[in-house]
Amino acid sequence: MIPKGRVFMKYLPRFLALILCFACLTNLLVACDIPSEPNSNEIPEARGLRLAYESKSPYRVVVSENASEDVRIMADEFVTYFEQITGAKLIIVNDSASNKSEETTINGVTYHSIPEIVIGPAKRDICKQAKVDELAQEEFLIYSNESDLLLTGGSDRAVAYAVYAFLEERVGVRYFTPDDEYVPSLPTLEVAPRMNRRSAPAFAFRTIEGAGATDPKWAVKMRFNSRQSLGSENYKRDFFVGGGIGYADWYVHTITKLAEMPEKDEHGNYNTAQPCLTDEGVYQTVLKNVRKWLEQYPDADILSISQNDGGDEDEMCACENCTKIYEAHGKVQSAKWVWFVSKIANELADEYPDVYFDTLAYSFTLLAPTNLSVPDNVIIRIAPIGTCYEHPYFTCAEEAGTARAQRITHRLQLALRDWNTIAENVYVWDYAALFANYWAPLGNFSTLKKNLELYQQYAVDGLYMQADAATPMAELTSYLLAKLLWDPSMSDEEFEQHAKEFCEYFYGSYEPIREYLDLVDTEAKKSHFSTHAVLCRDYLTPSVTEHEDGSVVWDKTLLEKMKDCFDRAEAVEGLTDAQKLHLRKVRVSVKYYELISLFYLEEHCEGFEVDHKYREKLNREIFEDAKACGLYAVSENVNKLPEKPNFSFPPLKWNNRPGGDVEQY
Repeated sequence: MIPKGRVFMKYLPRFLALILCFACLTNLLVACDIPSEPNSNEIPEARGLRLAYESKSPYRVVVSENASEDVRIMADEFVTYFEQITGAKLIIVNDSASNKSEETTINGVTYHSIPEIVIGPAKRDICKQAKVDELAQEEFLIYSNESDLLLTGGSDRAVAYAVYAFLEERVGVRYFTPDDEYVPSLPTLEVAPRMNRRSAPAFAFRTIEGAGATDPKWAVKMRFNSRQSLGSENYKRDFFVGGGIGYADWYVHTITKLAEMPEKDEHGNYNTAQPCLTDEGVYQTVLKNVRKWLEQYPDADILSISQNDGGDEDEMCACENCTKIYEAHGKVQSAKWVWFVSKIANELADEYPDVYFDTLAYSFTLLAPTNLSVPDNVIIRIAPIGTCYEHPYFTCAEEAGTARAQRITHRLQLALRDWNTIAENVYVWDYAALFANYWAPLGNFSTLKKNLELYQQYAVDGLYMQADAATPMAELTSYLLAKLLWDPSMSDEEFEQHAKEFCEYFYGSYEPIREYLDLVDTEAKKSHFSTHAVLCRDYLTPSVTEHEDGSVVWDKTLLEKMKDCFDRAEAVEGLTDAQKLHLRKVRVSVKYYELISLFYLEEHCEGFEVDHKYREKLNREIFEDAKACGLYAVSENVNKLPEKPNFSFPPLKWNNRPGGDVEQY
């Protein structure tokens, strides 16, 4: 449960007794015409730093006289939250102000100087005690001595991490989504004395694509640190404070633009071809445009020179010079890309010493080359498309199984091992959505945790998790991924506590949601499938019973158990309208599974009879739910709900008209 005023409630009986005593004493003093003052003996002894007592605080906030605008913004943030939590308004002063004072007792606590909350590095003894100068750039510190509190970090962004982490970890604030925060009411606030909480992230680069991730303030609260593509209004992220890692122009699949290739082929499809990387003309064109991007985006930290999406190995050039590179470095296509990007990176290293050049190890370039070094200003970004989505990578890769997803997972293990031996900077682009069926049931959060732990073990430097805001559990996914990106090695109990707190706040309960996720996860683990799996065909295939008369009956045990979970969740007393809407959104996955199963069984099981009126009613209901809950996309390719859907077809084909060319689902 979310902490709700534990300190205040602990002393509530004593407070009530004190109120009665104080009332009697006040009446007596008024009768004698003597000014009344609180008796310090009646105030409970502080067991930690008493930051506030009955909505009053002796503390002040201190920032450096030379503090940046971002640090001053965070001081204001702290003061705003502090007043909301305790009712006490704090003042902010520069470190040029003296903190000397005579010994004084306030609210039962004796101070030998003015008590302070220092935000960011400042000229104060507590900063020397805490060894602030030793902090890494992304590392934050929560530190206290017998009277003062320090919230700081190795950069302005890390100072923000410290402020938000203190409010979260020590006070009980929760940043569930950009629009859903829990802020406790604690008129009396005490925190532990002599804290020394230093925390650095597992990955130097951290970001997601998913619900809330583009909100600049929430991104800092969740400790994301990438602004993504500086050249796109859709992806550009102006950080609330502290900057952030930005890509010049665009962040992936850039070779079409850099090499000035046609964006689409003769059939109107996006170009999947790759240029000849040993062609001098291609090199000069790319080099020219790389310089152009870096001049256009002087704040860029990374520039991507990466292959076009889609296509296959056959679309790589096999001219004499390209073949020589291929043959000399392990007969893998990645050799050509490493050779080409390294050539650009070496050319520009002195001109742009702080810029990194990023390329993909993706699909047919997943495996690392041999006998080829990677310059220190090049980032290899492994993108394990096609790997098993349901089982942890390390278990799937123990044996190269028969399923395609298993074989690719085995290749991923080889890639992680080998790229780390030749490259200083290895990033990963991983996936947290089923792109062919956004609304399909999914419950693999424990698998995601294990996969991120694996990346940490392989010393991966940066991690981008591609989820999607159009999935029914997008908010929970984003929240949990944010926690894992900072610390994937947290205990399973701590990870579950994060999920529990979120579900209780966002959905109104945890156990039914947890049971639903476990049901789906257990059933899905019977299959090995990738992020582009098709529901029912590739996983969660409905079980049927064939009778002697030729009829086929669907075993709905799993479906009924799913429905029961949501029946119980929706029956919880006291649900808010927001929680009811959130449950309606998640329940779309259950309805979607039932609907797709009906279409699948009709197509694949001769003898199965479908109630078409019921199926159309269910289809229409899903459409109305999707509109009400903001589920705007059914899949990666169907990213807009039709105005007039045809409910004779499944959601992926709502735009189809009778007689049209209907693909298999």
